[in-house]
Amino acid sequence: MEYVKHFTSRQYNDVQGALLARLEELRQQSPEYFSKPINVLDAVADTIEGQLERRLQQEKRSCAGKRITLIPYNVGNSRWAGLLLEFEADGQIIRAEYIDSVNDPNVIPVRVQNQFARVYADDVLQTRNLQKQDGSRNSAELMIENLLTAVVNTSLPREASNKLTRSELQQRLNRGLAKWEIQNETKLQEKIQETEQRIEDYQRRKRNEKLEREKAKMKELRELVELSKKITILLSSMNEDEIKLHYMEHRLISGLAKWEIQDVTKLPEKIQEIEHRIEDYQRWRRNEKAEREQKQI
Repeated sequence: MEYVKHFTSRQYNDVQGALLARLEELRQQSPEYFSKPINVLDAVADTIEGQLERRLQQEKRSCAGKRITLIPYNVGNSRWAGLLLEFEADGQIIRAEYIDSVNDPNVIPVRVQNQFARVYADDVLQTRNLQKQDGSRNSAELMIENLLTAVVNTSLPREASNKLTRSELQQRLNRGLAKWEIQNETKLQEKIQETEQRIEDYQRRKRNEKLEREKAKMKELRELVELSKKITILLSSMNEDEIKLHYMEHRLISGLAKWEIQDVTKLPEKIQEIEHRIEDYQRWRRNEKAEREQKQI
């Protein structure tokens, strides 16, 4: 996650600033996902007695109406979690979620539960599972992404996560990856780093024409990163059957791109062409080529 620096357990203001910066970045790119006012409170430390309760009381007194409130929470050392509260116009809580970023038993710390209950006695703080990792290293970055994913899921209409939208995004991503000869999304950061190095090199050598080409390429690569993130956001709002369908669609789209088939209706025609070639190779006893063609069907 290149857009967020790494944090120590004491850099609370940095975490809040990074969350605000990332929120604004996503708001600029996709304003339709951020229709409600969003408050990002100062980070809370688990080791400071009553700090979460004071943050919640202050938010309750100073804010009103429909809104989403985000609170970075330092559980201890370098481990971070986040709280998301969503309010209706009358101040009622629609959602209250504790989102951990580390693989552990899915339990809200007692200290968090108690402080929340003292401010919102009639509401229940619930856990929510999004992305998790095994250790606490760099969990601040993951906490930020999880909170913003949860925000988007709140604002995203159900229709926006349907198969057409998802399929179109996936096709655009696959076309971009194929254009730059990138095997999958995990290789995007490697390609970006390579491009950054070439940009620095061309700047140093004043190779302006090549520099502009690399800058244009970098812009496209970053757009692919954002596409990949949007797809991840959509996936997080799906049920198990929808996710399975998505990956089936993904495999189909990737397969069509691999064999340069523009339309799925052309598949039978492509299969017939291959079958004819197999018959020819078998007739000519070109067994090796026949076996290669057979693997394509």
